[in-house]
Amino acid sequence: MMVTNEAPVLDTSRTPISTPVSVMPSEPEGGDALDGLARSFRAALASVERSERHVDRAVGRLSRGADLSTGELLALQTEVYRSAQRAELVSRAVDRVSDTVREITQIRV
Repeated sequence: MMVTNEAPVLDTSRTPISTPVSVMPSEPEGGDALDGLARSFRAALASVERSERHVDRAVGRLSRGADLSTGELLALQTEVYRSAQRAELVSRAVDRVSDTVREITQIRV
């Protein structure tokens, strides 16, 4: 077992893993509905990017021989799973928006 003096992998200063990410806003915070949707979409993308960076740092530490506790490994596995779910949600939203834009552009006025 290797002992390291590095900080733990889990970063508790960021949004907890269990925080739900909503792509569709319940009510826009001002402006029209598209502004609210855009803000929610940006927040969902930012969440996916944060998770990806966090997992990449953890994998990097592991590849350099860092030793993580069972709890840290389980938390990392959970974050990878939830990150994949968020990425799938964002992907589906992009597909729907793309389909809608395609339909709108095909309408002849």
